[in-house]
Amino acid sequence: METRILNSDSGCNTDTLKNGANGYLLKSVSPIELVEAIRGVHQREPLITWSIADVLFKEMKVQQEELKWTA
Repeated sequence: METRILNSDSGCNTDTLKNGANGYLLKSVSPIELVEAIRGVHQREPLITWSIADVLFKEMKVQQEELKWTA
């Protein structure tokens, strides 16, 4: 199993998760959170923080609105 760690200060990009990432963290996480995240993902546990979940839901809502206007 390959473990990759990607992070960003600019927020979550849903493409990262669509392309196979098992989790997503912002650079602002504490060192303890980072270590726990690495351990969890290594054990094949998905990792989504509340802040990332919020970003994902907002992105999905924007995409839904865009689809309404193009349909």
